[in-house]
Amino acid sequence: MSTDDRLDIRAPVPAGHVLVRDVGPRDGVQAITQHVDTDTKVAMVVGLAAAGVRRIEVGSFVSPKAVPRMADSAEVFAATDSIDGAVREALVVNERGAHAAIAAGADVLVGVVSVSETFSQRNVRMSTAEAVEQLRSIVEVAATAGLPVSVDVSTAFGCAFEGPIAPEAVAAVAAELASIGVFAP
Repeated sequence: MSTDDRLDIRAPVPAGHVLVRDVGPRDGVQAITQHVDTDTKVAMVVGLAAAGVRRIEVGSFVSPKAVPRMADSAEVFAATDSIDGAVREALVVNERGAHAAIAAGADVLVGVVSVSETFSQRNVRMSTAEAVEQLRSIVEVAATAGLPVSVDVSTAFGCAFEGPIAPEAVAAVAAELASIGVFAP
């Protein structure tokens, strides 16, 4: 896949088609208790691409103390740099992670902002407003590298800690994110 094709992820999905964005190599591996070695993660990414998945969240660039299962994300990116047909995405929550993801060869940076203050604190150890500010820095770093930034808005439909989330709160966060140059996957 050419670089131009890889970065054309904002194009609308044609009628009658479905776009699958797989986060298993990142979120799936992060969520389990068993150790998953680098070779297995690479095989997951390569297999997903071979199956026709066009967008794959390969790993994340966060503190290995906070998420030890993602400590080898740079190695997984390096081992999958020649796969065709897939955009390799990296979850980042701050500027340091953005620089590391770019250095590793990510095609897209993915930020995350939780509408729930409690979930935001427990997930990324910052308030929703702080997460939005970090996303602003991520967008600046990505723009310098010529990469797009996608954002996942979490707890938009409810929170395990706070319960239902007001639609107005979701709309306010989404409007703020749209104003800084990110898009939803």
